[in-house]
Amino acid sequence: MAAPTRNPDDPPERPPGPLILGLVGGVAAGKSAVARLFEDRGWRILDADREARKAVERPEVLAQIADRFGPEMVDPDGALDRQRLASRVFGDEKDRAALEDITHPVIRSALDQALAKAQAEGVSVILDVPLLLEGDLHERCDACVFVETSRETRLARARERGWDSEELDRREAHQLSLPVKKQRCTYTIQNDGAIAATEQQVETLLRTLGAEF
Repeated sequence: MAAPTRNPDDPPERPPGPLILGLVGGVAAGKSAVARLFEDRGWRILDADREARKAVERPEVLAQIADRFGPEMVDPDGALDRQRLASRVFGDEKDRAALEDITHPVIRSALDQALAKAQAEGVSVILDVPLLLEGDLHERCDACVFVETSRETRLARARERGWDSEELDRREAHQLSLPVKKQRCTYTIQNDGAIAATEQQVETLLRTLGAEF
């Protein structure tokens, strides 16, 4: 049975209170499933994708999106046409950056507030943030965990979302390479097999964290 491995060149320092772990991996690596295993054990998930969905429901954000990308991005009911917007921004680097300029400050503010609340309550946190290492939020983490999943498995999961291999590659092209992500993480969890195998690795990692922090 595989166990989570640790990068010996990245020893963590002992934090003063509850832990903050960042989850890192490729697109469709199953980070959310791993996060839920921590949640089952009392950790709190802070999910950037969830905050992004909430952000684009805010009237002021919708107004900025309509102003930048056109009124057709908002349907007659006043909701964002997510598929239309995704098709637009993932095909153009300038458009993607413009959308991030609108949404990222809102998402970051929500995550910062949630982190402060969790720490005040003494709750350990899992940060599930797609571009964690590309920004500076990883600096808030006591350690990062790389969720390692084969391309074949990730592609199968991506197809369940309606994406083909080209879409998977296109989305990953905007992120750090997988070898770089893994090298920058302290621990690795294999997530190719049954959920029970992943769960056992989470249990082992929790024991490791208890010994090291």
